[in-house]
Amino acid sequence: MWQKGGAIRDLTDSAAVLAVFLSNFYFLSPVDYFVPGAELQPLLNTRSLAVEEQLELLIALAFVLLWRRGRGLTVGVLAIVAVLSLTHVQWAAGGNPARNFFF
Repeated sequence: MWQKGGAIRDLTDSAAVLAVFLSNFYFLSPVDYFVPGAELQPLLNTRSLAVEEQLELLIALAFVLLWRRGRGLTVGVLAIVAVLSLTHVQWAAGGNPARNFFF
């Protein structure tokens, strides 16, 4: 991805994925956030915005769909998702911390 093209190509590619909130996927493989030279990717920090947007869009859609079925189901599903999310984060932190950081 970013290593094969020029600086303008890198910037346009990262801007394109930013527009559809997929920066975290784009920057997952080719860029290590903590290495020298990472500052040459001006849109690298947008990966956190992408995660936020994905989460906010999915949560809103889930609430709309669940709320129609009733408040009890909504609360129950939210509790299950919270426990599963916490479990997954703890598991992923031990296995692949860099991947976990981007998601």
